[in-house]
Amino acid sequence: MECQMVRSLTDGSLKLSADDESVLRWALSLARVSKISDQKPVDIGHATDMYRGKLYQLLKASKDMGLVRALVTSEREELLSLYKGRLSQKALDAAVQTRPLALALGGGGGTSFIFTGAFAALEEAGIIPDAIAGSSMGAILGLYRAKTKHFDLEDLKRVATPMVWSRLTQSLDQGSRFGLPATFRLDLHDVFGPEFQKEGRTMYLSDLAIPFRVTVAGIADADVEKLPDTHWLESGEVHAADLKRREQSIIQTLLQIAKKPLKPIYLGGDELTREFDVLDAVGFSAAVPGLFHYDVLRNDPHMVPLIREVMHQHGVSRFIDGGFADNLPAAEAKRCLTDPFVLALDGFAPNWKRHWMFLPLMRIAAENSKEGYEAAHLAIAYQRVLSPINIAPSPKELARAIDHGRQETLVHIPFIKKMLGPIPNPF
Repeated sequence: MECQMVRSLTDGSLKLSADDESVLRWALSLARVSKISDQKPVDIGHATDMYRGKLYQLLKASKDMGLVRALVTSEREELLSLYKGRLSQKALDAAVQTRPLALALGGGGGTSFIFTGAFAALEEAGIIPDAIAGSSMGAILGLYRAKTKHFDLEDLKRVATPMVWSRLTQSLDQGSRFGLPATFRLDLHDVFGPEFQKEGRTMYLSDLAIPFRVTVAGIADADVEKLPDTHWLESGEVHAADLKRREQSIIQTLLQIAKKPLKPIYLGGDELTREFDVLDAVGFSAAVPGLFHYDVLRNDPHMVPLIREVMHQHGVSRFIDGGFADNLPAAEAKRCLTDPFVLALDGFAPNWKRHWMFLPLMRIAAENSKEGYEAAHLAIAYQRVLSPINIAPSPKELARAIDHGRQETLVHIPFIKKMLGPIPNPF
């Protein structure tokens, strides 16, 4: 109800006085608060059950703001009395007035570069995510966004170049330990390693400025020998023409993988995976079966036993692209925070007018994105995206993706800002 009201206020279809708006916003916002951090967390979710019912019935039957004010005033006083000594007025009011932002970033190869424009639009509006969750290419771009509190577009543009990405993808000449064999290997440590150093090592997920969750898909059985042979590239170089010639072969491999029992695993959300190497996390998340292989074959006394323990705990045998299990991890982004506003960005939504070759995969992604759409207060399905196979855009193409991402996000900025607050205090 609050989202509907704020949309109507921002598009001008609903007119309220400043006083009535603050009372109604306060009443609706109080209804969604479940836990408040004061000296210790205070769970008020069930304490407000009756209040929510009364508010809903009142708003259905009447538009009398005097009655709404009386109801919310009474509930506020009752909560402060019920939790006296545990919950301060200041903490209660702060929890109602503002909410954190949980940002979810979907996968989709080159389509995800549209998110760079969204990052820029949010930054220009003074909006900083309080937590981020990403899948596949959304995880790679999300890692750069989570690195610092404030987004530096020029920093990302510096590494998002064809030269960098040609170094990133090499022909596969290694074995396989935790991932699936494929045509190319992702060489994240050699290329991006210097960008994510701390105290002489690669950063862990716990080291990032913004809490970050990375989705990987675990194959829940050990029958990986029956997967199709995906070593189809004879050249050791990555060329767009090679990829285009083999699109159908790759898609058949991906569709077969999608039929296997897959389990979503969210790295960074517990004590064990908080210590996951950031590049290993996003590498596994972007390991597209048949196309990109990522693995930890180095002799790493920290990561090798950690990965084995994660696999053991989840009962999986291999890690692959997180998009196959949860391509829009908005529900996981929501779980990162208490009562957040959830913004989901999706560049891989089915689009009959563009990228028709990828419609089968887009349908699979849309199916496992349903929970993400349901968890999001706002999900932006971008339309003017790059091709999924354009993972090494030219400067001109990247500029176009940034511009389109910014434009398609800007129309939602007034709604997002109003939902985040602060709501004027009517008391």
